[in-house]
Amino acid sequence: MLLRRAVLLAPLLVAACSASPDSDPETAEGEAVGAYGDRVGQDMLTTTEPGITLFDGYNALFDLRRTGCVSAAANGPPPSVGQPSQATTIKLVKTDTELAKELGVDVSLSVKAPLVSANASGSLLRSFRSTTTSVNYLIQAVQSYVVVSNAPVNLTDDALSMLTSRPQDFLVRCGDRFVNAVTYQAKIEALITFETSSEEQALRLQGQISAGGTVAAVVGLDGSIKSRLTDASKREDVRSSVTVTAQGFDLTGNETLVGIEGTLEEKLTKIDGASVALRRSLQGDRDKDAAGFFQHFTRRAIPAALHVTRYGMAANAPVGVDASAPFKQNQKMMRDTESYLRAFGQQKLKMERAWRYEISDFQQAAGENQAYYNVAPPGEPKRRVEDVAAVASKWAARFRSDDGIMLGTDLAAVEDMISTCAENAKSGDFTDCKPGTNPATLPEYLAAQAAIDEYLHTGRVLRMRAFVIDNGAGKTYARAQAACANNGGFVNRLATLEEARLLGPLVAGLGGGTQKSTWVADTSSCRYANSGLSYYENAPGRADGAGCDAWDWFGGGPSRAVICVQQSGPVGRRDDL
Repeated sequence: MLLRRAVLLAPLLVAACSASPDSDPETAEGEAVGAYGDRVGQDMLTTTEPGITLFDGYNALFDLRRTGCVSAAANGPPPSVGQPSQATTIKLVKTDTELAKELGVDVSLSVKAPLVSANASGSLLRSFRSTTTSVNYLIQAVQSYVVVSNAPVNLTDDALSMLTSRPQDFLVRCGDRFVNAVTYQAKIEALITFETSSEEQALRLQGQISAGGTVAAVVGLDGSIKSRLTDASKREDVRSSVTVTAQGFDLTGNETLVGIEGTLEEKLTKIDGASVALRRSLQGDRDKDAAGFFQHFTRRAIPAALHVTRYGMAANAPVGVDASAPFKQNQKMMRDTESYLRAFGQQKLKMERAWRYEISDFQQAAGENQAYYNVAPPGEPKRRVEDVAAVASKWAARFRSDDGIMLGTDLAAVEDMISTCAENAKSGDFTDCKPGTNPATLPEYLAAQAAIDEYLHTGRVLRMRAFVIDNGAGKTYARAQAACANNGGFVNRLATLEEARLLGPLVAGLGGGTQKSTWVADTSSCRYANSGLSYYENAPGRADGAGCDAWDWFGGGPSRAVICVQQSGPVGRRDDL
């Protein structure tokens, strides 16, 4: 049977391509989806249901186990149990979405708590912070095996009655598919983060570790890569951290593996040691499943992926039930509901990112560090830290996401749309999910999108990529240029006048020295080649603005504070959340 060959020889988690919706389960081969694609209608899906097993009913959209809907035929053959497969890999991860995909967490369909809380992988996602000055690598030591049903199945009497007379009740009670193969897994996952002082340094470090980009894709973790990781963690100008999670096997004797304590070198050594225990534990689970799958109640390996099939494949299912109008209507409602939840889920993600990576980042910055932040273009830059703080406070009140008691008002409205739809749909009432309506046309969606657009255009608070030289000590213009051209080994430059306005809070503070001013690049009316020395000042009590000093042969001109920016500017490239 092709299904058995596909699942046993190409485990669900690592096959090369995804199955199409409603594909024939006898010929479906491919990758388990769910962390990064539509779930409804797929035959191969990731799962976080801890107790799900063969012949369980399954709600693919909400990843919910349903029992008592099908049973194996009496005296049917036992399940086939594949041999374990294993891989230890490392991958560079740049965004939370990219990390979530590797972890198997569906961040755009946040309708089931275990996706982020009960699943140990979710703790890595919560600890992840993507910045332009950090480099992150995910190490995964994963072993898995697949159990496939070989027995014919029958619908139970109650399920058969509901399927023919109350199809929507059947959907609630039994889900849209049932399970005929399970991938069991044990794994160790480690998120390694290197914090640097600049984007340029981060890119350089990434190149050194990745050896020309070889770790941009998922590759095997070998001794050479381990050595480069360890060397990077020992550098004085780099701060490293590593968070490790483990699940699906007996950790006895390896308890110190999990958590954040210990050096990177120690953690890598412990991962190697724990991998032996992982392999032994998983092999034991596999052997017990082969001896008697349905009598094995002490399995530590966790279900990670499922192959599910249509109820029409049951031996006693009515002929053509999968093509019937009620069945198709159920599928359409499920697909419309998924579209609705993903549309609002994407808005939720954007608001959460704005809060976590930008607004909260500013509010948690200590003391003078807040002076490095400002409202990013096309918003109007602010001159004072307190003005930036007012903007951040405004958007915190709207987008705050890490406090369940005080959610931001806009985020709370989106959360309400998601939760109302999801909870009622699980009970069979799809009304609040607006089936048949494009969610992007709903007033609530448009209001949320307007809030996101307003933030991006008027209130996006970002840390500027700027460097104060010698704590604001005065230097001549020529020395300022030289200091920026060799700033700790990096080639930076003076800001343009427009860029300097983004540095207003910094110039008004430590970065502007005693004169609250800093040198800037040539302007049209003040050029170094014509003995002009251009500067920007932001002193209290008067308007900010540009000035032009004169160069002289003897002293080189007056001295002012020096603030350098990266070659691509103080803001750099940003995505749209």
